[in-house]
Amino acid sequence: MDYIFQRKCLRYPTGITGIPNNKKYFNKGKLNYLVDDYQELNLHINSLVSSVENIIQNYIFKHKSNPTVQFVRDKIELQGKTTTERFEHLSDYFKQFLEAKAKDPIVPATLKDYKSTFNAISLYEHHYGALTIDKINSPVFLKEFEKFLSASVNEQDQEKFKVRGELNNNTIIKRIGCMRTFLFWLESKELLTLVPGVRKYKSALHKYDPVNVTLSIDELRALKALDLKGEEEFLRDAFIFLCMTGVRYSDLLSLTEHNINDDNVIVKDAQKTFGTFRVKMNEDAQRIYQKYKDELNSLSTTQFNKAIKELLKKYKLLSDSVRLIEIHHNQRTYPIVPRWSKVGTHTGRRTFINLMVENNVDINTLMNMTGHAKIDMLIKYFDRNRKAGNITDKINL
Repeated sequence: MDYIFQRKCLRYPTGITGIPNNKKYFNKGKLNYLVDDYQELNLHINSLVSSVENIIQNYIFKHKSNPTVQFVRDKIELQGKTTTERFEHLSDYFKQFLEAKAKDPIVPATLKDYKSTFNAISLYEHHYGALTIDKINSPVFLKEFEKFLSASVNEQDQEKFKVRGELNNNTIIKRIGCMRTFLFWLESKELLTLVPGVRKYKSALHKYDPVNVTLSIDELRALKALDLKGEEEFLRDAFIFLCMTGVRYSDLLSLTEHNINDDNVIVKDAQKTFGTFRVKMNEDAQRIYQKYKDELNSLSTTQFNKAIKELLKKYKLLSDSVRLIEIHHNQRTYPIVPRWSKVGTHTGRRTFINLMVENNVDINTLMNMTGHAKIDMLIKYFDRNRKAGNITDKINL
């Protein structure tokens, strides 16, 4: 980020290195999908930009004028000095890292990933002894940590450390990404210098596209028709709202009446991507929003995911089976589970996208409604298990 005042320029370094100075790797000042871990790195950039903007805006609010470049530079250096305290234990650094992340403009789900990584590190230390900054600054450790994350965890440790064992490839890759973000943060505080093998570390594990579960319009009608009261009624209504609007749960958590215009269109900057999406609420969504208003965001993601599964199971909805594809440390498995067991907050967004496609909404309009910037990200939401019906009859000659 550059700040220019009275012909003087402050260039704010991000600490990110190893990226060629080529426009094809950037999009509107941010890294794009051509860069490994670009989403995590963009979160880091957003944090730095937010820090500088806060300094500038606070000064303008107090003095009714722009600060000098030197004032902003001094403030940044002062902030850096207050966060380089040295600790004996790695966990203390990670707690400080979590505190810094909690102040960043990141979505709750991302913060949850960092906390889960911290829990996994705590369990690792419980079994193998205390870790140091120097020890984790090693590609050998990252590889060992991957293997550790793929191993089973007994019930006692699961309860004590709030972790799951036998993580799939996608989750392990996410945890390693969080570890690398933590290591970059340590380097930004001048607590270590990353070794080349960590700076350019790339997991040998293969990511895969998980099987998506969505609801048909008939299944949504059956859910709506249930005679429910209290918490069950609220849970059902909130889930239908997600299915009727396609908003991410992180955006529902921060949704207010200020995001809804006079035409009942939700216009909001997405918590995850910071891009703007616009989606008109249909009659069901309007009814639900008027019923609950800001109370729609009263459950955490974890609470919602657990409760919606229990609700669907209790009323015998989505009881048919689905065959999954999972990869655990590059070993492929095909578990068969009831569909309700794979339903969560994001199922609403997937359901909305598939319903729009089935109703011939064009891709550009759909991307404007969901806030997707790239079609390849949108395609990942398509449910290949949905019944196509007699659609081929439409191309009879």
